[in-house]
Amino acid sequence: MPREFISITIHYIAVFHSIILALRIMEKYSYQILPNGQANAVYGVDISPADDMIASVSLSHAMKIWDKGNGEPREYRDLHADGIADVCFSPDGKLIATAGLDKLIKVFDTSSGTLVTTLSGSANYVMSVRFMGNDNKKLVSTGFDNLVRTWTLDGPVAQLAGMTNYSYGVDCSTDGNWIVSGSTASEVTMWNSEGEKTYQQTEHEKGVHSVAFAKHTNDTFASGGGDGVVSLWNREAGEVANRLRDHKGYVRALAFSHDGRILASGGQDGAICLWDTEKLEKLRTLSLHTNTVYSLAFAHDDSFLISGSFDRRTVKWQL
Repeated sequence: MPREFISITIHYIAVFHSIILALRIMEKYSYQILPNGQANAVYGVDISPADDMIASVSLSHAMKIWDKGNGEPREYRDLHADGIADVCFSPDGKLIATAGLDKLIKVFDTSSGTLVTTLSGSANYVMSVRFMGNDNKKLVSTGFDNLVRTWTLDGPVAQLAGMTNYSYGVDCSTDGNWIVSGSTASEVTMWNSEGEKTYQQTEHEKGVHSVAFAKHTNDTFASGGGDGVVSLWNREAGEVANRLRDHKGYVRALAFSHDGRILASGGQDGAICLWDTEKLEKLRTLSLHTNTVYSLAFAHDDSFLISGSFDRRTVKWQL
């Protein structure tokens, strides 16, 4: 067989394998823009514990829920008197909480959309809300009144002081024992579930714009800064273990996969970075959004990721 023929054959085989690899990568990270989405910027997204519902909330005062197998979302309009900044499902999936720029937290029945309770008392925009622990009755919030607040479904419990400026985000450990928040004064503050401040550290230039606890452990969390840096923390030591750099502009959204292997970050540049938390390297950049990515959430089986952006789109990424 002529040498030239063998060389050409090897060349085309290599090209063929390259095409197959590229197609596999594209398939692995395919996406779907969820249909009939929001009419304004998407500030919050979340996924139910059974991975059968996807929720997004918007500055248009609306919440939309896509049920598994149904392309048309359920839409709940005018839930708040102003825009809705965040949304989260309860651990059992029966309740869903929203944080409003009208200074209110509202809790709804997931299946019917019926209002269960309204929590009032915040003095300014409520920017972030999370359920605490697994009893489905406790919540934590933060916002533009420089405080972290804890609640039950019956009303306020405590005000956790310590921040000197307003906050975009709060999160709590899976066991409900630890609360972390970051402020635009570059403060990362940790409290225990009793409301006692355990430490406060300075991190990030231009403020802290996002925080997220890992789901697989209570001892790791991340913060995102106005400097485009994602910081990985050891919760017990109160120290930064590693810093990840790639974003241009502030990092507004963070989410850990439930197995802890991937950290997703989204920011002002519209990019979503997927980070390997063991090798501390970027796996991939997901590029689609044309404006700030404000919220991220992993499916509980880690098979897909949801993103919400100022470009009004809610996107499902197959992983």
